Amino acid sequence: MNSYINFFGLFLFLVSLLGFSGCEPYEAEDIELPAAPIAGFTYEYVTNEPNRVVFKSTGEPGFLHLWDFGNGNTSSILIDTAYFPVQGDYDVTLTVAGRGGTGSATQTVNIAQSDGSLCNDDYLIWLTGGCGDADGKKWNLSTVAGAVIVGPSPGSDEWYSSPEDGLVDDQKDDVYHFVYTDNKYNYLNNGMTIFPECGYIPKPFTADPNAIWSLSPGTGWSGSTQLILPEGSFIGTKDSGPIYDILSISEEDMLLQSELLGGSGYFRFILSKVE
Repeated sequence: MNSYINFFGLFLFLVSLLGFSGCEPYEAEDIELPAAPIAGFTYEYVTNEPNRVVFKSTGEPGFLHLWDFGNGNTSSILIDTAYFPVQGDYDVTLTVAGRGGTGSATQTVNIAQSDGSLCNDDYLIWLTGGCGDADGKKWNLSTVAGAVIVGPSPGSDEWYSSPEDGLVDDQKDDVYHFVYTDNKYNYLNNGMTIFPECGYIPKPFTADPNAIWSLSPGTGWSGSTQLILPEGSFIGTKDSGPIYDILSISEEDMLLQSELLGGSGYFRFILSKVE
C-alpha cells in the first residue's frame, strides 16, 4: 500500500514538474541568430546565341541555390546556362538558403526573338504545328485500347489499362492545345476534370490561362525529350505530370510517359491529333 502511494506521489510530482516547465518557453539571452542570406545574380547572353543566357549567383553564400528560370526549368548550381527558345519576357528567380533562412532575387530577362532553328525541329512542328501556325495544334486522348495505362514501372499496365473507347465523357472532351507563339499551353476541359480522389471522378476545375510549355531534349527516360508544363498543369489526369517523357511523336499521334505524383508509379498516355 505504501509503495503504491509513494509511486503515485512521485508520478504526480513528475507530471506537475513537466507541466510547469512546458508552460514557459526556454529563452536564452545574448544569442544572435544569423541573418537570412541576400540573393543576387547577374546574367549575360551567350555570344552569337541570344536564346541562351548564362546566370551567375553574386549574393551571399548559402547551402542551397535554386534557380527558377521562368521557362519551366530549374537548377541548383551557382553558374548555369538556360535556354529560351521563344521570344518574350521571363521572370528569373534565384533563392538562396542559409543558416538564417532564405533570400530571393528576381529579374526579368528579355528574349528579343525566337530561335529560328526551331522551325526545323520535328518535335516542335509535330507538337504545335510549327512556328508558322498561329493557331497551334490540338490533341486529345486516343480511343484505342490502352490509351491510358498505369503501373509500378515504366510501360506496365498492372494497375490499369483503358479498354477501347473506354474513356469517360469528361476525358473524351478534354483538349490539350499547344501554340508555338509564346509557348502557350491551353487545357480545354469544358469545366470538368478527372480527379484521382474517390476513384477518378469528374470534378469542376479551372485551368491556368497563363500556362506555358517547354521542351528539354535528352533529359527524359532513356534519353527521350521531355515536355515540361508548369506546376499544377497536366495531361490526362490530375495526378500526372507536370513533366512528360515524349516516347514517340508524329503528325497524328503522341505517346507520353509521366510519373504518378508522389513517385509511386507511372502513367502512359496515347494522344491523337484533333481533326
